[in-house]
Amino acid sequence: MTSANETIDIEKIEEEISICESAIKGAKERVSTYRVSSMSYFWPFLLVSIPAFLGLWIYGEMNGLVIYFREGATAAEDFKATTLFLAILVFFLLHVFGGAIARHYRDRKNSELDLEEQKRKDMIKNCEKRIVELKKIERDLRGESIKAALAKEKEQAMA
Repeated sequence: MTSANETIDIEKIEEEISICESAIKGAKERVSTYRVSSMSYFWPFLLVSIPAFLGLWIYGEMNGLVIYFREGATAAEDFKATTLFLAILVFFLLHVFGGAIARHYRDRKNSELDLEEQKRKDMIKNCEKRIVELKKIERDLRGESIKAALAKEKEQAMA
């Protein structure tokens, strides 16, 4: 027979094992393969670049017409070429800088998600190790109590 202290210890171990198993089950249910796309941060730059390009291009065409009547065709073409160059430059700069900023935010968010995933995996691994340790302790306690009970029975049988 097991003693009261050994029984209490075994019950505590079984309770801790069930807590660890439920924690592992809960952690496995929360598996998320969600990753952030850089497009989720890039689209505002894309939306701003199109009206910026069109606005500068239309500005160049309209003012080029005014300059054409005031100063002649050469000055008007120079102005339109300059504004078109600026419009294209703004368009590409918004894409390049927007892409770099979006990639930075995406990488930062994905590294946070990877860190959270790694913590979850470490917690599962630690709980599994703890369960193995607890089962070994429980087995030892049950084995010792069985051995103690057998020894008592042998003593009683000999007496």
